[in-house]
Amino acid sequence: MFYPGKILKLAPADSREDKRKMVRESFQYHFCKKYAKNFVVSSIPSTINEKVDLKCKQCGQVTIRRAESIVKGTFSGNCAYCCLHDSKKAENPRKKLKNILSKNFIVDYLSSGDQRIKQTIIKCKCGYHLAASYNRIINKSIRQKCPKCGRDVFKNGK
Repeated sequence: MFYPGKILKLAPADSREDKRKMVRESFQYHFCKKYAKNFVVSSIPSTINEKVDLKCKQCGQVTIRRAESIVKGTFSGNCAYCCLHDSKKAENPRKKLKNILSKNFIVDYLSSGDQRIKQTIIKCKCGYHLAASYNRIINKSIRQKCPKCGRDVFKNGK
């Protein structure tokens, strides 16, 4: 039976294979560029709308995303389980302090324990000791300059 109107024409098989190949290459490129350090992919998709299983390297949880979100970059790149349970590796507290303190100050003492009440003593080159909790130093809610010599405590004077 004949239906009036436009006839649906399929693209030739060669062009469909070329599109699938382009999708695979694009997916591999974007995945390796942004997400390969955190996830392992189970299979490379052949179409942009296909769902992909991404396995977190840290916790082993499987996250399902469309290939389109990975190619376009709209996927955040974070494992939902790791974010929910805070299992991302925390930066070493001494390194974190060293990154925000100016070169004139060094970490003299850092107690172990709860971050909110962790006692920290930083020392200026002039010999002045400044004591505060770890969180107050990280949040920069302490003196901005050494009271003895006037040097900046934090990098960039902030």
